Amino acid sequence: IPFTTELEETIKQSSILHFSYWPLSKEPAKSTVMQAIQIAKQHGVLIGFDPNYHDALVSNDSMTPTELQQLLRHIDVIKPSLDDSRRIFGVELTPDEYLERYIALGIRLIVMTVGKDGLIAHCDGTTYRLPSLARQIVDATGAGDAFVSGMYTGILNGESIESILQIGSACSAYNLMRVGGLSYLPPLDVLKSEYHIGD
Repeated sequence: IPFTTELEETIKQSSILHFSYWPLSKEPAKSTVMQAIQIAKQHGVLIGFDPNYHDALVSNDSMTPTELQQLLRHIDVIKPSLDDSRRIFGVELTPDEYLERYIALGIRLIVMTVGKDGLIAHCDGTTYRLPSLARQIVDATGAGDAFVSGMYTGILNGESIESILQIGSACSAYNLMRVGGLSYLPPLDVLKSEYHIGD
């Protein structure tokens, strides 16, 4: 998708610009994302990245690992998995060691999912560890996207970091109980009640 004036105006009026690794693997999408990041930075738009980085997406147009790490310096919110982190940095480290690498890149909110062990996160000098809220796992398709949607809902509603992480986890847990990626999640107050967020 080429960069357009309409897209530029949409970004300027947005609160969050979110993208994944996939559009960074092919032109013209890669150039469009890079331009979008520049506009977002200029206009104070929060920049979020889900680095679902896979070797299968690598092409002649793809960013090199070094270029990808340079890009991360422009990101405000990142949600990598443990596997994403291994691929990005090219080395086997502990979750805390990966976290330190993301912190060193200047990313304000880092949320690393660590499978059945839940997540480890860092924001403004504080590290958070949350267990998984999953009660039943039927299908993992879309669980990461569900987490991101909940996380951004929390951010846009001015929730605390703890609540933001819990809301994201609740959305992911809800998704895991159903087959396929969901286009519907319950209203925020319903999720909060079901998963005892803010009790």
